[in-house]
This record gives sequence, structure tokens and C-alpha cells, in this order.
Amino acid sequence: MKINNNSGNFDTSNKSHCGMVYWITGLSGSGKTTVAKYFFDLLISKGYKALIIDGDDLRQIIKGGFSKNERTKQAKKYSKLCKLFSEQGIIVIAAVGALVNSIQKWNRLNIKNYVEVFLNVPLEELEIRNKKNLYSNFKEGKVNNIVGLDIKADFPEKPDIEVKNYGQETSIDSAKKIYNFHKNFENIEKL
Repeated sequence: MKINNNSGNFDTSNKSHCGMVYWITGLSGSGKTTVAKYFFDLLISKGYKALIIDGDDLRQIIKGGFSKNERTKQAKKYSKLCKLFSEQGIIVIAAVGALVNSIQKWNRLNIKNYVEVFLNVPLEELEIRNKKNLYSNFKEGKVNNIVGLDIKADFPEKPDIEVKNYGQETSIDSAKKIYNFHKNFENIEKL
């Protein structure tokens, strides 16, 4: 696990209204939603106000397409939604692909207390997991516009937290690492 503080945009002046955005990103099947749900459960169990914004769920509401351009437009909407909720003192956990550098940069510049979490799972592992049959269907020519395959993935340049989420590291372990970052953030606040 790698932990950085690259945002430089942390505002802890009013803890009772100190919203945050945990932008959990990675390729399809890397476990974004699962890790987000475990992290959410940890936060709620400690009395935090939190919500999950899941890219798959939002896609059903927003009805966007799958091309690089359409994905970028959707990611911009996700970012603005996260900003809106975090400004109201809520911890937002965004489980989204959104592997677009321009979006990641916009988030860092415009969202206070933005934490970028990269689930760095190798493509070979994702092909084994084959969530939603996405990778096998791509190999068979049944689908296209898959980030990391025929659409270039812009992996985060300097994520605040990088977890593996495969092999010996379970989704619960990954969520605990994010939660430990959150606790450390709170400790910095108290100084």
C-alpha cells in the first residue's frame, strides 16, 4: 500500500462540516464497489455521515454511453455530485472507473478534502475474475469500449492511497487501509 497526500487541498477548519471525497478508482472488476461498501460500513459504525456513489448505479440514472468521450462526460457529472455532497459535510465514497487524468486533476483543484484511492489490480487477475463476463466477451469480440483494453486507461499519477486488492489482500483489508488513512487524517486535524 502506498499513501501520499497529493491533494494539497485539505480544509479541516470546521470538523462538524468537514466533508470529504474518497474517489475509489480502478479497472472494471478491481473491486471498487466491494471496497467502498466495506469502507462505508466502517465509517457508519463509527458514527460518520457517509454515502456511496457507485458508477454502475449512476450509469442507470444518467444513461450515458461507453465511448471515451461519453465516459469523461459522465465522470465530470460524478465529480460535481461528489463536490455537492461533500460541501454539505458528508463523506462521499465514489466507486467509479473514471480513469481520466483531466477528471482527476479537476477533482484535486475543485474538491476540498479529495482523496484519490487507486485499486491497482493487474489485468491478468481481472481476466481471471471476469466480473460480468466483460473480459471474456471482449476477447470473443462481443463487446468493445472497455477501459484498459481498447480504451486507454489514465491511471492516477500520484494517488493518495494505492492498494492491491488481490492475492493476500482482501477487499476488507483494502477498506481497512483506507479507514486507517481517514483516522490518520483526523489525527493531523487535531494538531
